[in-house]
Amino acid sequence: MSHDWLSHFDSAFDALDHFLSGRSAPRGDWTDDEWGDYASLRADEALAAFAQPDWGRLAEAWKERSPMWQSRLAEVLPDAAPVQAGPILTELNRHLQGMRDAEL
Repeated sequence: MSHDWLSHFDSAFDALDHFLSGRSAPRGDWTDDEWGDYASLRADEALAAFAQPDWGRLAEAWKERSPMWQSRLAEVLPDAAPVQAGPILTELNRHLQGMRDAEL
């Protein structure tokens, strides 16, 4: 599969950020179908193209993103390179669980 679309972004992280945010969705954010059928696949492709600087940016940036962005990241991150994604996913899951516990 061609990933030429990635060349429209400055980095793989920027592509991931774009698709997780929903900025390019027709209605300002992805519907569940759009996320599942299109945007999540693009997010997976962006993660597959990550270089070490992208992982560093992701490790810091996710903390400043919206809960929806974080939930989408938690959905796609398990399919990424485990050595780099594992620590981020662990911290992200603790954060999301803490948010859920606070709502109770």
